[in-house]
Amino acid sequence: MIALLRARDDESVVMSYSACEGFPNPVVAGAAPPVEVDPDSGHEDARDAFCALPPAEQWSKCMAELQTGVNGLELKPDNWEEFRFMHCLSVQDLSADDRKGRMREAVERMNASA
Repeated sequence: MIALLRARDDESVVMSYSACEGFPNPVVAGAAPPVEVDPDSGHEDARDAFCALPPAEQWSKCMAELQTGVNGLELKPDNWEEFRFMHCLSVQDLSADDRKGRMREAVERMNASA
């Protein structure tokens, strides 16, 4: 993977992980909200319609949505210092020698605000 990323810079790279829907998906495409938001929202038709599209069209719709920048999920040098999720930890926090303390503090802050 690293070799491929270093060899080319003419295509976008999308990363996802097992805690979210794979890519492409109807949420990223703007076709439907995440299921966990409201499973009874009536958006199943939109989800089904997206899933029925050919893979290339699914990818195209999702990439177009990502490239608008509206969702704020693009990692780039311009936003690396501010890019955080709910816990507000950075990669540097997670690789620091005192990472356990930083993680504990982040969890305490999250619990206090809940």
